[in-house]
Amino acid sequence: MPADQARSALPHRRRSRRAWVLSILGVIVFAVLALQAFANFYTDYLWYRSENITYVWRAMTETKLGLAGVFIGVMFVGLWSSLYAVDRMSTRVQLYAPELDLVRRYQTVVGTHSGLVRTLVSLVIAFLVGEGAASQWQNWLLFNNEHNFGFTDPIFGRDAGFFVFRLPFLDFVVNWMLLALIVIFVVTAVFHYLNGGIRLQGGGPHVDPVTVAHLSLILGLAAFVKAISYYYVQRFELEFSTRGYVQGSGYTDTHVVLPAYTLLAVVALVAFGLLVFNVYQRSLSLPIIGIGLWLTVGLSVGIIYPALLQAFRVTPAQSTLELPYIQDNIRATNFAYGLRTIGTPQHYEAKTTLSAGDISAYRTTLDDPDLWDPQQTATTFQKLQDSRNFFDISGLAVDRYNVLGSIVPEVIGVRTVTSSGLAQTSWVNTHLAYTHGYGVVLAAANTGTSIGNPSFSISNLPPARSPGAPQLLEPRVYFGVPSSNYVVVDSAQAEIDYTSGNSSSQGQHTTQYQGGGGIPVGSFWTRAAFALRFHDLNLLISRLITPQSRIIFVQDVTKMVEKAAPFLQVDSNPYPVLYNGQIYWMIDAYTTTSSFPYSQSVNTSALPGSSGLQGSYNYIRNSVVVTVNAYTGAMSFYQLPLPGGETDPLLQAWMAAFPGMFQPYSSMPLGLQQHLRYPQDMLSIQSTMYGRYHVTSPPSFYSGASAWSVAQSPATGSPTQALPTNPDGSVVRDTPTYELLQLGSSSGSAGTGGTAAPSSSSSISPVPPASASSGSSPSPPAQPNFVALEPMVPYSQGDKVQNLAGFLVAGSDPQSYGTLTMYTTPLSALSPALVDSAINANTTISPKITFLDQRGSTVTAGAMQVLPIGGALVYLTPLYVSSSTYPFPQLKYVVAVLGNNVALGSSSSPAGARADALQQVLQSAVPVGEVGPEGVPTKPQAADIRNLLREALALEAKANAALAQLDLAAYQSDEKQVAALVASALAILPQIPTRTAPAAASSTPGSA
Repeated sequence: MPADQARSALPHRRRSRRAWVLSILGVIVFAVLALQAFANFYTDYLWYRSENITYVWRAMTETKLGLAGVFIGVMFVGLWSSLYAVDRMSTRVQLYAPELDLVRRYQTVVGTHSGLVRTLVSLVIAFLVGEGAASQWQNWLLFNNEHNFGFTDPIFGRDAGFFVFRLPFLDFVVNWMLLALIVIFVVTAVFHYLNGGIRLQGGGPHVDPVTVAHLSLILGLAAFVKAISYYYVQRFELEFSTRGYVQGSGYTDTHVVLPAYTLLAVVALVAFGLLVFNVYQRSLSLPIIGIGLWLTVGLSVGIIYPALLQAFRVTPAQSTLELPYIQDNIRATNFAYGLRTIGTPQHYEAKTTLSAGDISAYRTTLDDPDLWDPQQTATTFQKLQDSRNFFDISGLAVDRYNVLGSIVPEVIGVRTVTSSGLAQTSWVNTHLAYTHGYGVVLAAANTGTSIGNPSFSISNLPPARSPGAPQLLEPRVYFGVPSSNYVVVDSAQAEIDYTSGNSSSQGQHTTQYQGGGGIPVGSFWTRAAFALRFHDLNLLISRLITPQSRIIFVQDVTKMVEKAAPFLQVDSNPYPVLYNGQIYWMIDAYTTTSSFPYSQSVNTSALPGSSGLQGSYNYIRNSVVVTVNAYTGAMSFYQLPLPGGETDPLLQAWMAAFPGMFQPYSSMPLGLQQHLRYPQDMLSIQSTMYGRYHVTSPPSFYSGASAWSVAQSPATGSPTQALPTNPDGSVVRDTPTYELLQLGSSSGSAGTGGTAAPSSSSSISPVPPASASSGSSPSPPAQPNFVALEPMVPYSQGDKVQNLAGFLVAGSDPQSYGTLTMYTTPLSALSPALVDSAINANTTISPKITFLDQRGSTVTAGAMQVLPIGGALVYLTPLYVSSSTYPFPQLKYVVAVLGNNVALGSSSSPAGARADALQQVLQSAVPVGEVGPEGVPTKPQAADIRNLLREALALEAKANAALAQLDLAAYQSDEKQVAALVASALAILPQIPTRTAPAAASSTPGSA
């Protein structure tokens, strides 16, 4: 080969080699991405199989693939057919104009390969346009499983089920078809240009008649689809309009926009006729006339005229013209948020004095307020019960338990493992050795030790249990609220329960997992898939992983529920429950939609930012509770009953889509039913919406004079700080509190959460308590009921008004779960914010708090509780004192407020501080716990014996510690005190008055 030819061939060979290298790299990258996607897909399938819900995975996967396949196929056929028509119409004449150089080169390169180009282009664009249909899998399943709500919309007379189940998917289909036709039009026009059917030359474009006909047909189809959209979609979507005073079709929408959409549908059909006729006429003027007419009518009738009417006629006369539509919105919103079951609000006197009879009758309520705020005292529980850094006390929650025959409030938390606390974060330690948490902590919420610490009934490692406390037979926690790390269990590496001694290497107590949870990883291919998913080669090469090993990679119970049921909104606050010696997690789940006609969108201003109910929707039901066994990971989905015997059509649709997934409420063990808690976030949502929508008169609703808001949150943390605010400057709203209350009725019937035994029916009917008439006190049930309570205040700009308007109570006991009752109070009643202000303004209490809150110590306030007692409202706030350097909050004081009486209680114990504060605000009319209504000394309560036994247990632990240090003198002294405390408890045991648990509670195994 001549030298000059060799030199000219060299760059060509280099380019060819570079192209091969890039091609190989591209193939490798594609292969890696494909393998990664397959590994994720396969391991997800294995997870669903391990949870015995492969039918959920199969239904979701088949629906997604089916939708994507159908829409990709439709798009491919439509675009390919259009491009085939382009090629058939093309004359492929030789074009010599300079501006047509691109066209000439395209025709030269493509040549006989036009079919391949057409197929590849159609396939790529069809995939890009059609694969998004997979995201509509939920709407498609709802479309196929429509149920009626029994609520008829006021404009079209259709059941709300059409708007919730049908309309969202119809809207997607119509909009997708418009998008597809626009894409086909654009791509077709480009190919017509490349084939010479459209030429940009001379004074303007030149379009062949056959090209005009082709493009007119595509535009005609788009006009026809838009006509369908106007009439069958957009008209119905007016019921979600935000143009008026409230959401829903208002005056302008009903009288102008609705007819306009009908007119626009006719105009679009006229445009469709002109464009189809132009297939034969082949003129550029007809498409311009049709589209111009369409745009003119749409702009004038659909946009300009409605805006002018709204601004110059409706808005100035809104208070009269919008009233019928406000009425429709009120009706729909009350239905959508479950507010219509609240019924007529009950008057609560909110008097400022209590008689001796009141105090005696409500002794149980006065004994049971929660003194340990889980949020403010988490550090205390952590430091007292965190024997090793690799444990966290998580899920701290207030619940109630049957202890020695009485229902008492308890704070419960679970000891979960955290890899960040390990001294050595090796791969073996993180993934094979420290795989699980161990045990729970359970402490009385209404009392404490003599030094201001929680009084534990279950504590320490190994767990120690006081008399009457629930049994704990399986303390290991493999599923909870841990980090996102995966763990491999039942491997050749022993799994650490806990350690004793002075270092983590001494006294290790180990186990091998036998719970059956997780996914077997004995197969090489399974290990390879997980190694690829987590980018961790150790999973593939570690010899400690045996054929019996199992991997648990979704340990967080909230994420488990979200993964198993992505169509539900999941509460972000799971809480633990002890039942039958096992630890269970209870997780609330909700059905929501944003497509309920005429309903107002949710107001989430009272929710914390981390709430699982943040989002946009206008219908919600707390229809599901999920239990997860902390050891086995077994999930159970239970259908919750709704007040008034309602059914939730959304849940009914999901039950039809995933048959067998949801169990009836009657299948839930009674011991778990007794630990249901009405969700705080759900009550916050309902309280916020009810504050405005309890007003059912449209004129009053419009004026807003009778509206309420969720009460302003009193200061937690430093008691002297101003009302807490959000980052946007708005005032933080109160969070509902869980309380054991004796809410009775003057007629003696069971009120919210009464004492009646639960019915065999799975539905719950609300039983509103009768009002407490002026001058008479309600007659309380002997048995307290576990409720969630949310105070309300009148609505005001800038939260200037802080007087109490009332409080909304949600029942949590099995026989009253979800029953909402509103108690209204005179506006002279104090709200939590005003009570907080009164505490800070008290000349006796405020200086003392200020003195304590300095020089190395910090005072923090716990959650304020509202105690409705005998027609009065007693407020209690615990105060914790801690070191500023090493925070360890201890309960030292309790502030009580009744009317204008403010008192700071202090004593040698938290229960004593509570009693001291109450005794002061009750003006010592009756010394609490000492004298009865007739001046006769009262009998000891169950709380007294519980306190004695808890003190004995604490001293026993102290004695054992002294014995371990060979301090025999201290050991003997402590043992004598233990014996004395037990003897005192035994001596007063026969004197305890009857205070039995409900029939449901007493029959539950493992609950006591």
